[in-house]
Amino acid sequence: MPLPIKALQALNAREFLAILNDDAAKFCYAQLGEDIVVHYLLTAHVGMGDNGFYVDAGAFHPRQYSNTRFLQMVGWRGLNIDASAEAIERFRTERPKDINVCCGVGPKEEELTFYRFAGGAASTCSAEQARTWQEKHGWQLLGTSTVRVRPLNAILEEFLPPGQTIDYLNIDLEGLDGEVLRGFDFARYRPKVLTVELHGCDKLALRDDPNVSFLESIGYHLAAVNVVTYAFVDRKYWKS
Repeated sequence: MPLPIKALQALNAREFLAILNDDAAKFCYAQLGEDIVVHYLLTAHVGMGDNGFYVDAGAFHPRQYSNTRFLQMVGWRGLNIDASAEAIERFRTERPKDINVCCGVGPKEEELTFYRFAGGAASTCSAEQARTWQEKHGWQLLGTSTVRVRPLNAILEEFLPPGQTIDYLNIDLEGLDGEVLRGFDFARYRPKVLTVELHGCDKLALRDDPNVSFLESIGYHLAAVNVVTYAFVDRKYWKS
């Protein structure tokens, strides 16, 4: 994982200033450096500047593990969606210019159990994923609640500003990602760059994964893999 910025507190003043003035130094907010990759794809391939629009489904936190925080810092704005009321309240405080929606995202309109895990990042509306977190990883379940879940298309229909295109879409739903992805209306809402968290993919046989093959079939190029986060670019923007 990237080195936390707080680690710089251990440096003396000379070392600290040297890093601040080092053109080679970079920082990120995403858990595995995804925001660096996304920014590169948006600038180098799509040709985006600093005024784009993102949609973050399963946004979790305005800073911690955020794939959109860096974009927001340089002038982007967007729509953040999360099932946790506490998470959305943080977004409303820290990103008041964004559209912040408290709602679960799933393949259909329904009420589901929301499983809350310690730390919050692994919280999920997927019962199967919740079992995996507990049985295979030993992660602590703090409790459950019932939340409203809506398809991403319906949320965008209600909250996306009229005429607004989606330049970057992030889907991080802890187990429901593939179902939401395959139900997404790409004909109406077609992001230029897309990241999605996928578990269980064989990285030596990616075309065997139904989600990867689906995105390739509708004109997306798999541009990067950050452990479990897969980044795709609309093929019309891809420069090999």
